[in-house]
Amino acid sequence: MKRLLPFTLLLILFGDYKEFNPNDSREEYTRFLEQHPFNQRERLTPEQLTKMDKKDRPDLAWEQNFLQTLDPASGEPATERLLPVYEQIKQFKNNMLPVPGAAGAPWAERGPDNVAGRIRALMFDPNDPSGNKVWAGGVTGGLWYNNDITNPNSSWTAVNDFWDNIAVTAIAYDPTNTNVFYVGTGEGWGQSYSGARGGGIWKTTDGGVSWNHLAATSSFYF
Repeated sequence: MKRLLPFTLLLILFGDYKEFNPNDSREEYTRFLEQHPFNQRERLTPEQLTKMDKKDRPDLAWEQNFLQTLDPASGEPATERLLPVYEQIKQFKNNMLPVPGAAGAPWAERGPDNVAGRIRALMFDPNDPSGNKVWAGGVTGGLWYNNDITNPNSSWTAVNDFWDNIAVTAIAYDPTNTNVFYVGTGEGWGQSYSGARGGGIWKTTDGGVSWNHLAATSSFYF
């Protein structure tokens, strides 16, 4: 008699169980799953689980898989649709880009010398008829120029080794004499503790070919 009780209870549960209508809302579908007989089993306490003999329960695994894969429209899993889905996934994987680092997508170096840093100053060269030459100042990266900013294959050239660690934060030219440029260094605006320290102002009178430090600005750190 005791063995019949679980089966009797299961029949009662299924007898009162409401089938899901595919036109129902998402909330109703959630309730449908919560009220499903497979989700009405007694929840064991940690103490009960500790005392239980550890046995495989393929029936519970099957019930869980049933709920996870059922089609709301029919109320049961549609295993016949698995193979086309597998084929679709396989085709998608075949069309994906190669895995980074594989033969078709090798890693390319992005440092330490060919990566841009924080840029605080830009200036188009007023003496370039094409308007394509650009000067750029990097924070702790020095002063650079590019002869053709419109060319993606163009390269940046450092002014000289001395500028490597100078924090260039401002570039300007004299509108009355475009061969005169000024480059300001050091991060200001209240950044004396977190910003990069500079060394004053540099000046060129030949359009950037040579540069001279303005001695009176040697204490202009920020």
